[in-house]
Amino acid sequence: MRQTETDRGAYFGYLPGDRTPIHNANMLVCALLARLHAHSANERFRAASASGVAYTVSRQRRGGSWPYAEVDGANWVDGYHTGYVLDALLTCCDRQLPGADEEALRCGLDFYRRTLFLADGTPRYTTTSTYPLDIQCVAQGIQTAALAAPRDDSFRELARRVFRFARSRMQRPDGAFVFQRRRFWTSRTPHVRWGAAPMMLALAHLLRLEEDA
Repeated sequence: MRQTETDRGAYFGYLPGDRTPIHNANMLVCALLARLHAHSANERFRAASASGVAYTVSRQRRGGSWPYAEVDGANWVDGYHTGYVLDALLTCCDRQLPGADEEALRCGLDFYRRTLFLADGTPRYTTTSTYPLDIQCVAQGIQTAALAAPRDDSFRELARRVFRFARSRMQRPDGAFVFQRRRFWTSRTPHVRWGAAPMMLALAHLLRLEEDA
């Protein structure tokens, strides 16, 4: 997949040929390339990943957030896409990728915890709305907090609070998780890609965190 060059780094599109600058799509590719470089020592992977990370880090907003995309009409900030960016940046920082700024990661994690969760661990959908309570926001909250905890142990408690919220508000009697809770109604349909798989991955990260404690 080709990158689009800018004055501050180069980003990967969402699809081949796509030039829409979407931060989570760009960073997920960067994280994959950083992992591939660790196993292959292919410098092309490292260089492309570093350029993509530089693009997103340079566009972090004051306060630590990123918009969904750098185009008109897509400047909202939501919980799960912010989590994707942070997970990917954490991977790139772990591999000491050029441009992967630890301070940008710290600032982003602080924004995420401060702005996109209520005190009891309820994940907010966006910075301006708590509803709908969405299982993807729940899963991503557990996962990102669990991954951040080795750097900052206070995230361990956030992961636990979001897990307790998931058990009390989002889990069905049969063990599956509902899709969304809105203000006046609930979609209880379980979704493999949107709910079950992300929750399984999130809980695996949480279990590993607790076992390493």
